[in-house]
Amino acid sequence: MTTLIIEDVDLIPNEAIVLIAVGIRKKWKASVSFYFTKGLTSETKKKLIFDAIEQLHHVGLNAQVIIFDGCVTNLAT
Repeated sequence: MTTLIIEDVDLIPNEAIVLIAVGIRKKWKASVSFYFTKGLTSETKKKLIFDAIEQLHHVGLNAQVIIFDGCVTNLAT
């Protein structure tokens, strides 16, 4: 097992962003992507979401709804 030592505490992520696709008509769900971050701008979050939607479309899935939890931190997005 490898131990990771981070000397600069400011580099340690304090949030995770997880994008999940969920079926509407059939019961299924799949993780699309996840990121460990130390805060992202609303523009960066927007780009991650649009990139995920584009990739879903590329494999034949059509995003119908986008839902966020942690609403206060996502209002600018």
